[in-house]
Amino acid sequence: KPIQILSNPLSTYNQQLWLTCVVELDQSKETSIQTSFLMTVKVDGVAQDGTTMFIHNKVHNRTRTLTCAGKCAEIIVAHLGYLNYTQYTVIVGFEHLKLPIKEMNFTWKTYDPAFSQLEIWFRFVFVVLTFIVTCLFA
Repeated sequence: KPIQILSNPLSTYNQQLWLTCVVELDQSKETSIQTSFLMTVKVDGVAQDGTTMFIHNKVHNRTRTLTCAGKCAEIIVAHLGYLNYTQYTVIVGFEHLKLPIKEMNFTWKTYDPAFSQLEIWFRFVFVVLTFIVTCLFA
């Protein structure tokens, strides 16, 4: 059954967006498992007025490897390199994953907007200083 996940409100200062997943198995912690499965991912952008915009009309199918040695490794579900919308909806499906799953923990990761603002100010000051030095010594 596909899982639908809605992101927090975003701004362009967030720069990029990752959705990761940590699978918690319903087995003993000593068990080591490595298995491949098919993950389906569909990403939709949510506009400011609440309407859903298709980023791609198709569903992305990717083969992922689940590696568990006591605790399962984090899987990157989706990565958006540029944010065109204020919010995103991701629909994730797990196909051919036959392990007994206790829980799936999805986490949104993004750049801190305060860092992005600091980076912009740093670049602005650098450009101004470069211009001043160029005018003085050119």
